Amino acid sequence: MRTCREPIATLSRAERRRAAARYCAVVAGFMAALGCSDPAVRSGTQAKTDVASATDGDCCGCVAGFDASRPVDQCGVGWFLTRVDGVKRCVPDVPIWGLGQEPVVGLTDMGDGTVVHTLTGLMWQKDSGMGGPRTWDGANDYCQQLVLAGHADWRMPTVAEMASILHFEDPSSHLPAPFHTDGAPTWTLSEDPGSSGRAFRFFFYDFDIDLLDLGPKEDLGWARCVRGQSTAKASSTPRFTVAQGGVVHDAMTGLQWQQCPEVVKFSQFQTDYYCAHDSPLPGNGWRVPSARELASLSLRSWRPAIDTQFFRLGATAEQDMVFWTSTYVGGDPVFAWALRFTDGTIFGHATYKPEVTGTLRVMCVR
Repeated sequence: MRTCREPIATLSRAERRRAAARYCAVVAGFMAALGCSDPAVRSGTQAKTDVASATDGDCCGCVAGFDASRPVDQCGVGWFLTRVDGVKRCVPDVPIWGLGQEPVVGLTDMGDGTVVHTLTGLMWQKDSGMGGPRTWDGANDYCQQLVLAGHADWRMPTVAEMASILHFEDPSSHLPAPFHTDGAPTWTLSEDPGSSGRAFRFFFYDFDIDLLDLGPKEDLGWARCVRGQSTAKASSTPRFTVAQGGVVHDAMTGLQWQQCPEVVKFSQFQTDYYCAHDSPLPGNGWRVPSARELASLSLRSWRPAIDTQFFRLGATAEQDMVFWTSTYVGGDPVFAWALRFTDGTIFGHATYKPEVTGTLRVMCVR
């Protein structure tokens, strides 16, 4: 099986250096967001990336347990598969879903075609329609070649980065002002670990019931480029810990989760009462998670797309891996966002006539 290290051996020495420089720049941004003030120091084991070991450069990581020889389809928790200069790499996937707000705040129009999000420190391209829709490869190339506002280090955003500026409840567009939104889907850098021909993409209009799905890379979509590194707060402690009573504590968001959600399915209107009164969870304050909260658990580089070391879903069939959120699509209670943990996709599910439209599971939070 081909590993993350092997493809770079086919490059020339100069090509390896160029690839290493670009890759290390990407990794450095993610590492800083994970709380690594010195990229050569990590909590746990220390390992150079596969690019560094194939070049004269030094590009170290800081996520405990990263194995540079791991197969590209097994990047592991906290990592996602992408390509840098045509070479597949496992890079950190900073989980900043849960850091956004409803409505989204901290967006500053810089007046030069860019928008800065003060919550994450990322700079975004304001318009996505430049040059029209592209394939995934075309969008990736476009961002890497973009020169905007005096900057030439643009790239496509990950799913988590794009979600940090998402407005789940806006009735007209899920991408807030001052961004300009086009009707076609918008590509992300995050690829499908189960298929090299698919990648994640967002739909930003409320009439698109799919919010986040996996699409063939040859389909056409917009590119909204981003640059910089997230200044999101990170912790050196493990993200998840299990407490008594079947509760998982998330150190990143401060939320407590139901570790073993029941396989029983509910209509959307039954979920509030279940979490508040009927669940086996200890204490009070349990409720249905918002779309942003539930999505913060999604690991798109895994199948299923959740850390099964801490969460026991008790099912594997796709129809049994879909969970309600409390967030209505466009604020209309006819549809609510649901998350499918088989692959991490998000879509709108009808809340009316559950005997026809179907019932889903719920994972309570407080």
